Parts: sequence; structure tokens; C-alpha cells
Amino acid sequence: MPSVSRPRAIRPGARIAIAAPAGPVDPDALASGRQALERLGFETIARDDIIDRDGYLAGSDERRATELMEFVRDSS
Repeated sequence: MPSVSRPRAIRPGARIAIAAPAGPVDPDALASGRQALERLGFETIARDDIIDRDGYLAGSDERRATELMEFVRDSS
């Protein structure tokens, strides 16, 4: 039976990107979640347009794809 490999734990001080690649984000829930992560010692980043809305989506297809790829490519 193969062994399970686990990634390293994220340590306080690490940078966590918050993205919305699907449904719209509630600004109050976003603020609450960011505060919780920051209280644990993490740095959070999110784009200013994360709360955009396009029908039932978190903004346009272009906005969502660009956001996700920016964070995937960001080595910090």
C-alpha cells in the first residue's frame, strides 16, 4: 500500500492569497476570514476586484482567470 505524502504546514508569517474563481464573495465574510487568518499570524492578499459580481459569478471570466493565474504565478 503506498504511503500518503503530506505537504509542509503553512507557518505563521506566510502569505496567503484569497481568490474568488467561482461564485461572488460577501464582503463581510471576506473581512472576517482575513481577520481570522491575520490573527493566526498570516499575511493575506486579495485583489481589489475580488467582490465584483457578474450574475451568479465573482466577476467576468477574464477577471476570475486573471486573478487565479496571478496568484498561481506569484512565488511569494
